[in-house]
Amino acid sequence: MPTIALDLLDDHPDNANRMGEDVLAKLVAHIRDNGKYPPLIIRPHPQHAGRYQILDGHHRAKALHQLGRTEACCEIWDVDEAQTDLLLLTLNRLCGEDDPYRRGALLKRAADLCDLSELAAKLPEDVQKIRKLIEATQAPPSPSPPPDLASMPQAVTFFLTAPQRDRLFDRLKAVARDRSEALVALLELGSTVRHP
Repeated sequence: MPTIALDLLDDHPDNANRMGEDVLAKLVAHIRDNGKYPPLIIRPHPQHAGRYQILDGHHRAKALHQLGRTEACCEIWDVDEAQTDLLLLTLNRLCGEDDPYRRGALLKRAADLCDLSELAAKLPEDVQKIRKLIEATQAPPSPSPPPDLASMPQAVTFFLTAPQRDRLFDRLKAVARDRSEALVALLELGSTVRHP
């Protein structure tokens, strides 16, 4: 694969893809640390003989410039204007999406080898997002066993006539101001409660 002098590469004026400075800085760090990057896709410049237009890899070229490199690994495509427009519309846009579980598993492996802040300096995600993706790969906690039915509160329902209900409320009011507290107090008294 040929290497072409960066000074001979021109950005295509219609390239719509933009990268934030923070992500570009991470790209620069990646190329500086690893020396590896996908080749730039270029075509012979349609107006200037001996020059080339970048179809894909504008940010990689910028990163290489920042690193003081003078050449870039390139793939030269011979395409016309219509094909170029289509490539500009697709090369930087047609891409899949990460499966969060698989990305989290990759991040977990990488985090086992280096500090999260060091990892975040190299990746698009910040430390908090990396943590969340790693947590998403963890198995959920096992559910607690169900409680014993005998130890669970049991509902008691009974029906009273209006006079019986009033009499019950009067008796409960004599024990405590709150009906619930009065019922609890009566239950705790057990067999000492006198029944009329």
